[in-house]
Amino acid sequence: MRADLAMLLLHNPELILLDEPTLGLDVLAKRQMISFLKELNREQQTTIIVTSHDMDDLEEMAERILLISDGKVSFDGSFEQLRKTVGSLCHISLAMHAGYVPGLTCGNLISESDGIFEYEVDTNKTPIKSVLSEISELEGISDIELKKVPIEQVIAEIYSKWKE
Repeated sequence: MRADLAMLLLHNPELILLDEPTLGLDVLAKRQMISFLKELNREQQTTIIVTSHDMDDLEEMAERILLISDGKVSFDGSFEQLRKTVGSLCHISLAMHAGYVPGLTCGNLISESDGIFEYEVDTNKTPIKSVLSEISELEGISDIELKKVPIEQVIAEIYSKWKE
């Protein structure tokens, strides 16, 4: 992949089309590839169009995403704008000391395993300040993690709506 990219860049193209550019790369090579492509875009103003099934890589790499449905552009914008089309969903994982079960009412319990309870919360409906306030009142928490829902989940929900 690196050799192909190097040959491609010999002519300083304005546009590069890449299909699954990180496929088959190890973790370090993948990070280097993404970093290089971002630098190339920033410094040379090269437009880079990437098709990929690795949504995490795309979210890290791209400033803009296009979703195509039935041959037409159905979404054109940033990943943050894309996330907002399904609400402001986040996942909250609460690791609990043995015997404690959180009674978090501001979210939906989506999984429970070995004392770790994962909730999905829409911060459009319940402000994050209220969520954190409720969590601060819970007993037995040993750890907490708050993260955005995976971009793959967002895209899956969007495509499901389009098929209805």
